[in-house]
Amino acid sequence: MTENSQPETDAQQRIDDKPNKRVVDNLIERAKQSAAPAELGEAIKTDPILCYAFMAELGSSGAVPREYITSCRQAIELMGLPLLIEWLEAALEHAVDVPKFSPRVRDSLIRARFMELMGRTTMKREDTEDLYLVGLFSQLDKLVDMPLPELILPLPFAEDVRAAILEQIGRIGRLLKFAQTIESADEAGIDFMQTNMHLPSVQVYDAYNEAYDWMVEIEAKVTANA
Repeated sequence: MTENSQPETDAQQRIDDKPNKRVVDNLIERAKQSAAPAELGEAIKTDPILCYAFMAELGSSGAVPREYITSCRQAIELMGLPLLIEWLEAALEHAVDVPKFSPRVRDSLIRARFMELMGRTTMKREDTEDLYLVGLFSQLDKLVDMPLPELILPLPFAEDVRAAILEQIGRIGRLLKFAQTIESADEAGIDFMQTNMHLPSVQVYDAYNEAYDWMVEIEAKVTANA
């Protein structure tokens, strides 16, 4: 690393706990054009901090009295477009311009997408956004410098989702643990977990490579002309 690149890295890390202004601007514009909740959900989940703040807002507002949130689309449907626009405009005041994703944001997005893709192939599920959210929020403590339980417990998530994030319990939790093992390059651990969970190597690495390529594509779209 060069002497000139260090300040840029430090500055990037200091804004990890704020929403990305370009994502917020884009969401406001699309929401005002009455974009579908599914489309808006795909956009909001590309920003870990914005997505978390949105879920936390629903959890604190009492908007989820008898059901748990499993996707950004569902959360947007519960809030409704008028309130969503109002909330996004307030979030814009705290947003920052991001010239490029930090390593921690990249890692969060790759893990989230990997979890989502593996859920589709290993669990045979069409809707795997809850796995995406598990992967995305499992690294929140690194982005905002707070204990993970304090961040996760107030969210309107089912207990098995919380347990997956905080304790790596259940099938989703084991998949999260497997993603962490891949990231640590623990070859013995990877081999053991692949065998234990009956995960073909080709399937695993195809999913991880696809997740990485997806993150690169998202970063290019979000930071274009930033």
